[in-house]
Amino acid sequence: MARNVKLIYGENLEFGEVQFYFQLEIDGEIQTLAMIDLYSRPNADLLRESAYTLWTCKKANKERVIVVDARTIQSVVCMAPHSVEILGGDWKDWVFLVEKPGLDIAELSGVVEAGLHEDEQELGEGNITHTIL
Repeated sequence: MARNVKLIYGENLEFGEVQFYFQLEIDGEIQTLAMIDLYSRPNADLLRESAYTLWTCKKANKERVIVVDARTIQSVVCMAPHSVEILGGDWKDWVFLVEKPGLDIAELSGVVEAGLHEDEQELGEGNITHTIL
């Protein structure tokens, strides 16, 4: 299950831990929703000092629970714990964001991994194929 996710909520970029997905009939249509426990807003000082590359926040703790349309989820991410052995006990409840590099770029460039089609090219060993749009 996709547990840690990136989403836009309101006008903010948010990260959260999915508690569960469910379906509900709203205005005669079945909607797929997700209940998400949001992580805290990022530590502003660390974010600024890292040239906006280190998004570190407190673990989700049921203080900011929301329900959203599952389609608002942009991607699955990793929220890795900070090392208390290195940083000390004050960092026990803090995590930092790790995203798979290249997902946004691959999406923007038009390269899509796909099954076998007549317009595909085989690349390298292992029969890795990509569809060039």
